[in-house]
Amino acid sequence: MATPAGSNKIFDKEQYSTVVIASEKILDGKEEGNAILSILSDKHNSDLKTKLMEMLRQDKELLLLKDAINQEEDAVKKGVLVSACWEAGVECSAHLEYFTNLAQEKDYFVALESLTVIDQCVDPNKIAEGVLERSIEKIERAIGSLTGNVDLLKDLLVCLLQYKT
Repeated sequence: MATPAGSNKIFDKEQYSTVVIASEKILDGKEEGNAILSILSDKHNSDLKTKLMEMLRQDKELLLLKDAINQEEDAVKKGVLVSACWEAGVECSAHLEYFTNLAQEKDYFVALESLTVIDQCVDPNKIAEGVLERSIEKIERAIGSLTGNVDLLKDLLVCLLQYKT
């Protein structure tokens, strides 16, 4: 497909911030995750990143981020998506079990970012009844079976136990 004369200049990051809305190639069902990652990594468009962070804060169910995280197979990209939760200041108390499960992943970066979300974005007063206890039990089992990043899981356990008091 031929491009109109001069159209390449709009992709010059020194002069313009261009977001490609659609392309000829379908992004294998990961459009939202790819779009979020693209915005988070764009160092030339802080306004767009600010708008994304605000949009993520307003998504109380974390539908967009959880869907993107669940679909992402690359551990580094998954970790970046998890980190967007705490970077945006998303309230994650209702999603403690979700992030507890992510903290048990084999990849250190994903586990660390999940621990950070639990530490920074969970209000112990907003955790539903029984969720904290189930999360503590899951982490104790994971530590006992010596699977995952045991040191991180021990730190998470301390955090969760502090929420209990």
